[in-house]
Amino acid sequence: MQIARQVYNIETAENALIFFKNEAPAYITKRFDVNPDGSKKAKEDFASLAGKTPQTHGEHYKYEGNYLDLFHLMKKFLPAYRIETPKLFKLLVFNYLFSNGDAHLKNFAILETPMGDHRLSPAYDLLNTRIHVDDSEFALNGGLIPKKMAQTTVAGQFKILAEQVELKPKQLNQIMETMLDNSEEIIRLSEASFLEESTKRNYIQDYQYRLKQLQKFHA
Repeated sequence: MQIARQVYNIETAENALIFFKNEAPAYITKRFDVNPDGSKKAKEDFASLAGKTPQTHGEHYKYEGNYLDLFHLMKKFLPAYRIETPKLFKLLVFNYLFSNGDAHLKNFAILETPMGDHRLSPAYDLLNTRIHVDDSEFALNGGLIPKKMAQTTVAGQFKILAEQVELKPKQLNQIMETMLDNSEEIIRLSEASFLEESTKRNYIQDYQYRLKQLQKFHA
């Protein structure tokens, strides 16, 4: 979460790590769907937008589909979807780069604005799951894009996704340049973290491997 915000300027929920008197750590985050007066802003996650529930799609409903579906849902429900499209694309690149294997449909949402319209919510639940379990490259069982389009490298799949969601070449290049840069800062922040030394090494190795795969984008 801190890397997303500090390094890549991805809007995230406010968050911090605190320590109890016994030195046990706890992650805290501030709700972004509550107004100062305590009333709630309208918020819908993408599982709800897609009409997917345990009753309709089984217990793994939030992992059903592919990430191209998210853009189709934004186009359907957000008048300003063209403004939000680059933000979502960048977030997907981040999730791949940092091995977030739990980026399911309920971990993306749209949020009501003070003007009464809707936008992509701040990012939340960003984590590296690969340091805990040997999971797949993408959380959704359909992958990044439909399988018939996905017969290429991960970098190639992101190119196809960009074409499908009509990202302008300049927008795409800016996003990829940002996401493929800053490796020294990533390593510095990782080494300064509260992870155990062995976990730090795994975290950095996972990042460097995924970075190498994405660098094929410019090959």
